[in-house]
Amino acid sequence: MKLHQIKKASLDELADGAAGPERQRAEQRIARTLELIQETLVVSPLPDDYCGPCYGAGRDALQCCNSCEEVKAAYRTRRWGMPDEKNFEQCRREARMRAVTIGEGEGCNVFGSIEVHRSSGNLHLSPTSSAQQSAGGAMLQRADAMGHGDVVHFNVSHRINRLSFGDDFPGQINPLDGVERISPLGPGVARYFIKVVPTIYRDLSGTELFSNQFATTEYFKAVHEDDRLFQLPGVHFSYDITPLRVRLTEARGRTFLSFFVRCAATIGGVFTVAGVIDKNFYSSQR
Repeated sequence: MKLHQIKKASLDELADGAAGPERQRAEQRIARTLELIQETLVVSPLPDDYCGPCYGAGRDALQCCNSCEEVKAAYRTRRWGMPDEKNFEQCRREARMRAVTIGEGEGCNVFGSIEVHRSSGNLHLSPTSSAQQSAGGAMLQRADAMGHGDVVHFNVSHRINRLSFGDDFPGQINPLDGVERISPLGPGVARYFIKVVPTIYRDLSGTELFSNQFATTEYFKAVHEDDRLFQLPGVHFSYDITPLRVRLTEARGRTFLSFFVRCAATIGGVFTVAGVIDKNFYSSQR
């Protein structure tokens, strides 16, 4: 008998008003069933000498497939049709690991650099992809494979530690550095609209640094799983590079001598104006 059938039968007994020893046995069966369910969800670490089966798709009998992706790669090498992932022990184990990770609310840290063309573009961080597989051959979650009930597991609360377009120069301010946004309902769509301005910075030695400054506006919308038409949760950056260019030139400040000359000129001007006023006032009194 399956676990959910045992649980249902025990709950039916309690709902029918079981009392005394019968009620106690039903409660024990429910407790035992819950323990078995918990054991199936908790993934124990694999031994060091673990060698998973390739289910006949390996090059030889000694080949090991320790992950779900390795089993899929073996099937692709053989050019065999891919059956349901539930048939593979490795895939079931990794699915339980993902379920536990989602339950614990674990997040991720994304970092790196991207070389883009000098034109408008977008950067998307989402649980799905329009591509079928990554550059390394790993299969990716397709957008059309995600249902309404799946979006509740993706909380788009995030913190942008650093985001820049090009190298930094003295005095540069990146407005998104340290920005933190919390999504109270969990899933949502966060969009940042970025206007990038190419900048040339020239220091005292005459060396020029080609970089960029940018300004940004943002938009957020919560995603509800019961909406008929819903957007996939994610964080999106849309950037647009302006056709203008700003040139910043570093220059030395005034020396003490120039400051003294300017002060003397200012004081001399004050005395001259005061003398003219005094002369006119004296003439008018006569």
